[in-house]
Amino acid sequence: MTAAGNSDVGQEDWQVKGSDPSEIISRLEVRNEYLGLPDGGHLDQTYLRGDYAPTKNIVFRLDVPLADGAKENLASHFGMGDLVLGGRGKRELTEKLSWMLGTTFILDTASNEVLGTGWNQLVPATYVVWKPSRQWILSVGYEYAASFGSSDNSELEKISESLFRPGALYHLPKGFWLWLDPKIYVN
Repeated sequence: MTAAGNSDVGQEDWQVKGSDPSEIISRLEVRNEYLGLPDGGHLDQTYLRGDYAPTKNIVFRLDVPLADGAKENLASHFGMGDLVLGGRGKRELTEKLSWMLGTTFILDTASNEVLGTGWNQLVPATYVVWKPSRQWILSVGYEYAASFGSSDNSELEKISESLFRPGALYHLPKGFWLWLDPKIYVN
């Protein structure tokens, strides 16, 4: 069985453009992240993300977050979170193996202290992505976040943490996929 208009694509070709997290393409997306904070607080952020890929190996990113957050004994606040700017490059090592390297800047732009980290941050990252079959994408990544500049709140601890990110993506029929992306923080 073949897909309409493309006789080279069979039923087993379930990948959809943009479903590969290592694929360098321009795209817009909306995503949500919810974090339960210590002492009953929360941070719920909806990001408008834009990726611009001037070439097939380089991409620039901007995340604009709208956030709702609360800490213990403080009222809930809604507003802008910390802006995220970044870029990354990709090198194809083999047909099935690629290496990605990039950096992200997190800018302390939150409209309220509850909605951001209180620090500017530099986050260099590296990832290795392996595609053992058309349906599987496996990855392992490392990121290091470090704060810089000054904070308006002198009680905030500086940020210095590592993040390990093993991942697995499985392509399902009809363009759906299942992505397992655990994050392991070491502070």
